[in-house]
This record gives sequence, C-alpha cells and structure tokens, in this order.
Amino acid sequence: MFTRKQLMVKYHNARSCAMQRKIEWQFTFDTWVEWWGDDIINRGPYKGQLVMARYGDQGPYHPDNVRKATSGENVIEAHKDKVIDNKTRAKMSIAKKGKTMTYKSGINPVCKPVQTPIGVFDSRDSAARAYSITHNGLYYRMKIKPTEYYYIKEQA
Repeated sequence: MFTRKQLMVKYHNARSCAMQRKIEWQFTFDTWVEWWGDDIINRGPYKGQLVMARYGDQGPYHPDNVRKATSGENVIEAHKDKVIDNKTRAKMSIAKKGKTMTYKSGINPVCKPVQTPIGVFDSRDSAARAYSITHNGLYYRMKIKPTEYYYIKEQA
C-alpha cells in the first residue's frame, strides 16, 4: 500500500490534471482516498489500469459523477456516439493524402537511428526488440549509459 505522502502526491497530480483540462474537482483528499479504496493500487493511465471516468464524460469530478473504469473503456466511452461530419472527414482525408505507413527504404523517416553495443538500429523500438525490452527500457539505458546507447546524428 502507499504511504500518506505518496497518496497526497497522486491526489494532487489527479487534481492538477483536472484543473489543466478545466474540469471542476470536487474531491477532498480524504474522499478521494476513500473513493478509490483498495483499487488505488490499480490506478493509472495504462492498459488495464483504472481511471476516474465521468458519466457521459461531462460534469465535475465528484464522487457521485465518476466511476472506476479501465483506461480503454474510458476512451471507448468518450468516442461513442461521436459522429464525424462530411466536412471534417474531408479535412482528415486531405491531411492524410500521400502519407502511408510503408516507405521505399523500409525505414520510417521520422525515426532516429540508434547505436547500441550490439549494433545500429533504425529506431529505438527495433533496438529494444533486439534486447527483448520495451522502448522505454532502451530509453532508460540511453539515459544511464549515454556512451553505449545513443541516437546517431544525421550527417548533412
């Protein structure tokens, strides 16, 4: 379980996020901790973790207006029944014109090549796969061992 100090940090982060999104926050620290109960350990924004989902994605964060849901359920609910009008659909189509996920070189031009002790990779993801770790795990290695794991600067 979390210490009171750790819970206070999580509470303030949640409240700050709501305020940044201009959504009214009506939980005190104690009501927030009580509302989460034992599920507090499963709280988070990642797959399978729980979030505070507002009913109909409207109104304030208040004990009577939120429920616990996985982040995936919350995203689905937020986009449910949203209709994209033809004008917006046309704009989206124009924005995607000429953009594909396949490249002649086979390398995504947005990705940066990465040097590791076992070789050069076209992206952090591909290097991470070679090490059987997540791309964040490789990013951590780049932070703690910058002479062994680093992005290769493009030559002009």
